[in-house]
Amino acid sequence: MHEQTLALLERLLAATRENRIQWSEVTGKTAFSYRAGDYVLVIDANNARASFRLSDGHGRTLDEADESDLNSAPLAFGGTALDAVHEMHAVAKRQAIGTDTAIASVMEHLQSLESTKGGAKNEAEPKDHDQAPGAAPQQAAAPEQAQAEQAHPGEGKGAGEAEGGEPSAETDTAHKKRRSLFHPFGGKK
Repeated sequence: MHEQTLALLERLLAATRENRIQWSEVTGKTAFSYRAGDYVLVIDANNARASFRLSDGHGRTLDEADESDLNSAPLAFGGTALDAVHEMHAVAKRQAIGTDTAIASVMEHLQSLESTKGGAKNEAEPKDHDQAPGAAPQQAAAPEQAQAEQAHPGEGKGAGEAEGGEPSAETDTAHKKRRSLFHPFGGKK
């Protein structure tokens, strides 16, 4: 390869690494192009091959190199021209098809989901921290029970229950005998 072509590849790689140039996708191919005034640079690379081409505005090829030429040309910064073309191709592909923009958008979407999840979790928590989620308020049941006992004294207690709502010793034993595995609340009367 010519010295000026190698110098061009080195500068092109540096500009690509620094995102100073904008690569465009060549329609229908795996190649990417960069327009520099009246000239077009085209790089193409995959696992099997790599190439570099410089053309004028009329489509005439001014300089080109294929994989064998690129692999045998060492660059001043180290590596070969083939390494430079592969690296430029990878960066050009990400840039031209918008890979970095897509990743940033997905990351932002995931961040918004995390924010939403955190907000929904806080809203679902009970306001009274002494009470379990989904439990009925304890204060509401007590007044209703007191009202029922005042209206119908003695009805809230089961047969054989003592004054405090506790079963008496006599009825407790009889009650236990009537219970069985199949009738946990007592047998038929």
